[in-house]
Amino acid sequence: MSRTVEVDAGLVGKERGLPTPYPIICHLLDTAAVMGVLVDRMVSERRRCALADALGVELKYLRGLLMYWAALHDIGKITPPFQHKVLRTFEALTMSGCYSTDAMTDEDLRFHHSAATHWILGDLFREQGYPVQGRVSAQGAHQVAQLLGGHHGRFHSALERHCMQSPREYRPTSLGREQGWGEQSRAHAAVLREVLGEGASVAPAAALPTELAVIVAGLVVVADWLASQEEYILRPGRLPGPGWRATPDALHDHFAHAVADAPGLVAEAGLGPARFRPVTQGVAGFRERFPDAGWEPNQLQASLAADLARVATGPGLLLIAAPPGDGKTEAAEYSAAHLAGVSGVSGMAFALPTMATADAMFRRIWRFAKENLDSPASLALLHGMSWLNTDFDRLVEQSFSGSAVLAGDAGDSVFAAEWLRGARRGVLAAVAAMTIDQALVGVLPVKYNALRMLGLADKVLVVDEAHSYGPWMHQLLLGLLEWLGALGAPVVVMSATLAGRTARTLLQAYRRGCGHYDDVDIPALPYPGWMFLDASTGQACAPRRFGSDRTRELSIEMVPVTRQGESNPSSARDESTVTGPRDRLAVLGELLQPLVGSTGRVLVCCNTVAEAQMTFDHLLDDLGARGVEVLLLHSRFEAHDRARITADCERRFGKDAPARDVDPTPKTDSDGGGPGKRPVVLVATQIVEQSIDLDFDVMISDLAPIALLIQRAGRCQRHNRTDRPDWAGTSPRLVVLEPVDSRGEFQRPRAWGWVYSMSLLLRTSELLKARGSAAVHVPGDVQELVDAVYADDFVDGLEAAVSEERRQLLDALDQEDRAAQAAEEQLARVVRIPGPRDVTNLAVLSGEGGTGLLADDRLVATRLGADGIRLLPVFVDSEGRSTLDAPGRIPLPGTSIGAAGGAAVRLNKDGLRQVLEHTVPAPGSWAYGVADAHRPPPSWGDSVLLRDLLVVEGKAASDGSWHGELGARALSYDAATGLRRR
Repeated sequence: MSRTVEVDAGLVGKERGLPTPYPIICHLLDTAAVMGVLVDRMVSERRRCALADALGVELKYLRGLLMYWAALHDIGKITPPFQHKVLRTFEALTMSGCYSTDAMTDEDLRFHHSAATHWILGDLFREQGYPVQGRVSAQGAHQVAQLLGGHHGRFHSALERHCMQSPREYRPTSLGREQGWGEQSRAHAAVLREVLGEGASVAPAAALPTELAVIVAGLVVVADWLASQEEYILRPGRLPGPGWRATPDALHDHFAHAVADAPGLVAEAGLGPARFRPVTQGVAGFRERFPDAGWEPNQLQASLAADLARVATGPGLLLIAAPPGDGKTEAAEYSAAHLAGVSGVSGMAFALPTMATADAMFRRIWRFAKENLDSPASLALLHGMSWLNTDFDRLVEQSFSGSAVLAGDAGDSVFAAEWLRGARRGVLAAVAAMTIDQALVGVLPVKYNALRMLGLADKVLVVDEAHSYGPWMHQLLLGLLEWLGALGAPVVVMSATLAGRTARTLLQAYRRGCGHYDDVDIPALPYPGWMFLDASTGQACAPRRFGSDRTRELSIEMVPVTRQGESNPSSARDESTVTGPRDRLAVLGELLQPLVGSTGRVLVCCNTVAEAQMTFDHLLDDLGARGVEVLLLHSRFEAHDRARITADCERRFGKDAPARDVDPTPKTDSDGGGPGKRPVVLVATQIVEQSIDLDFDVMISDLAPIALLIQRAGRCQRHNRTDRPDWAGTSPRLVVLEPVDSRGEFQRPRAWGWVYSMSLLLRTSELLKARGSAAVHVPGDVQELVDAVYADDFVDGLEAAVSEERRQLLDALDQEDRAAQAAEEQLARVVRIPGPRDVTNLAVLSGEGGTGLLADDRLVATRLGADGIRLLPVFVDSEGRSTLDAPGRIPLPGTSIGAAGGAAVRLNKDGLRQVLEHTVPAPGSWAYGVADAHRPPPSWGDSVLLRDLLVVEGKAASDGSWHGELGARALSYDAATGLRRR
């Protein structure tokens, strides 16, 4: 520069929520200080070495270099559009005569400071000697500029070559003129290099591999968020007083205070590693991991305890396939602790298919963490309704009385827990239970996908129930595994039933991410068995086969049923004289007849919520009056009702359930089973398939793909009990209701829609009928059955007796299924971000060249098959008062109590929880064309938790049920059957 320019302390960095503006230089130094602590606490030694090697800098300089980058993230605020946001200071700047500013258009004012950071730093890094060879997007100077310009979650488009070569000639008017504005940018950068020390002045020799650039981008976002908190800036002594100047002494003093404050700030946020205590090798070490278990490791667990340490000496992918109930969760926890130790990572995350399974897993990993962590670490539950989980709240409370799990010192604040529970932050917790979409969002072009990658990079990710993911999810999972392989992050994938070709695609994706592109023959995974693929060599160990302590003979009985009588259940019971296939409800009544006058527990699993509700209605009418208790569980209940029902089911049908259900009302013999005994039927949907430990005497299920039928059967005679009724037998029995027409031919039930592939349903039907009465040996026959259903030559293998019409139907369904699967896979491949080796321009991660940046992750939930919206049924009484309950005791939050129509009241945390507890998930299609008429009250604010919520007003019926309308749809709700569309 031609003249020495002093940093201008009048340039605003933060203003919102502060009594006086906070100078930009102070915020930059604060962010640098926080970044230094994040590098120490969140970046493993292995990762630091990889970063230094990739950049071509000495390891001792890496920390200072990353602090310098983080400090520069907001240098784009030294521009007229941003400074114009605070008019009183902007006018002072322009009147000082130090800044040349042209008149600004509306377009200039909209120029975001993050884009300005990208532009300014491209030139600045070029001047500082960063690499500028090759195409622009791959240049070191441009890459770091683009990385830092993405600190608001979106990477901006790469600059044109002429803009990098002659930046001052093509400088956008939005940046202001070089005089003043450009000079201040360089002055700030120069001061930062001087204050931060030697590492800040080191120029890297090369650009970063994309996967490492993403990790640095995530760290910058976290450092900025932490340093931007109003509570932090307003701490005593931090906010400069009137007349403060950015002299060298003042800046060194400010930075010294920031360095002193940063460790506490990071710790208060709950950020830091989870270190698992070491244990001895072998089975003894497994026992040490579960000191209070009271049981010996089974064959799966003993096999891993004996052999995993020999083959897993660093990061890699561990694949486990075993039947339901074979202790896979404990096996995964033990394996994750081992892999964390040998890989140098410092955390663990379980990814599960549903919120219910994530809630159940949360309790288990909480116990494991308390028993195995050797220092405090944060624990998080991640899904859209995690606020309602009382276990998490209990954990927060315990954290301030010496908990070994949640970070934080004793005190009267819950700051750490609150920070991690903010939007997108929970994935940064050292230990987490989450729904799978929380992880998969990282490979979609959504804002802050880099933050997801950061949260997973130094953890062991455990993917549970891998068999339950359809084509869309599977393709996203392959993309995620490729990224995790590139990052050297260890992964454990578990499944109860996994087709051989599916297992190979998982291993190949991870291997490709590790940089191994050669074709190798990956051995087949035995069932039950496990296999480890080493990230460094790309080689899979010899598969380990183990036995099962729960070897069972599963009896599967196929019963053809029609659905003609479903619209009139009362007529369905008068079919005893009808020959041929009979109505499904009539068959159910006969199958459940042994319960009358006896004891026992039977699970009836339906494929849709509507069918489960209709089945419940019929069985309650038919069996309820004869002493049989009938219960219903599905996803479409208000959150508080679903939690109550699920907890009751776990208590009554779980591993520790009492020997018999006790009804407080004395029974006569005619009531069924004598005093104190009562038979029970639970009607449920697929939510009972996964991670909920329930045990029934007999299982009745609608037809589903073979893998899911076997999973459902895992809820039948799951535990050793001595109180099973004689009629249930001594081995598990699964009755499958096959949908047929009046001739007995397979018929697609209209009510099922596309919940399952019709091809897989028909293949499963043919396979089970071909087996006849032969028992299924679990686990011995499982892999053969699953692979047979998915075999390409399935039609060719049909018995000669199968009719040509049946073959043609199966062939047509196969073609239909292949087309639908191909379309879903192609959509996933188009939408997801490329693998890291295919990305040089970071803007690709924000959708450039693809489908474009997605506004949020709603597409994920919708495409994963989850209900897309949440409804809030509201009772409106005759005086116009709105409540959440029929008696009118719970006023609608956000309105003044007792006010007709409701005066506006800001929704606080307790009100938010109350609203969420009364919401019900529903299909997104229900809201088409009517959503705008049901938006929440403005006083509820813009909480991300309420973004998909629709408020539906209705009336209370005489029985206390709710009835309302959503567009042309008549809806009803009651605590016994849930939300229904009439």
